[in-house]
Amino acid sequence: MIEHKFNFGDKVFHGSCSWNTTWEQCPDCLGSGIWHVILPNKEEFDVPCGTCCDVWSTNRGKIPKEGYTAKVTRLTIGSIRADTYDKEGPIKYMCRETGIGSGSLWKESDMFHTEEEAMAHAKNEEVRLIEDRDEREEKKKLKEDKKN
Repeated sequence: MIEHKFNFGDKVFHGSCSWNTTWEQCPDCLGSGIWHVILPNKEEFDVPCGTCCDVWSTNRGKIPKEGYTAKVTRLTIGSIRADTYDKEGPIKYMCRETGIGSGSLWKESDMFHTEEEAMAHAKNEEVRLIEDRDEREEKKKLKEDKKN
């Protein structure tokens, strides 16, 4: 018999990590989108900030910051699925918030009883993803260096 961690109707917490883009104030223009220029002859004028403004920019005064973000989602178990052949783990859940029968499948290994446990799991996943990305970039750089 297959054991499962949660039961129908349980409130659970899902810990995950995703790639996100957030927008932060530009450090060069302090969010104004403008550089004020003063020439040695005392002439003054404004120009678009070279850091955050370009022809296509709709976020003048801001710069993108990309990275992984750990997050926790509170869910309610609505269905329990077992598949002994699944390599990601035999137990998956469907939750009321994301659809039962035709919604998302949530791996048991990412589900927890407390928000704190889920956040710790998500933070560990964030570290792992960053390390994987850094390792891929290092391998790519070494490969390019060998070509040169």
